[in-house]
Amino acid sequence: MDNQEKFRPGEIFVYVNGDRWELGVVKGPNNSRDGYFCWYSLGDTAANTPTRCMHKLANAGWSHLERRGDD
Repeated sequence: MDNQEKFRPGEIFVYVNGDRWELGVVKGPNNSRDGYFCWYSLGDTAANTPTRCMHKLANAGWSHLERRGDD
């Protein structure tokens, strides 16, 4: 993976694209293993996101926003 970070399904993160920042939720790894399919809204479509644009939140687990992969 580009930034060597590993994410788990349901984990929330910050997506950074230039000066635009968004919260996302990991659905699962993509087939090439260089990123993840992620949700940025409540819709069904997950976007393929490169790991170089994904940044972990140190305190993400305290929130009810974080979804678990088995939910």
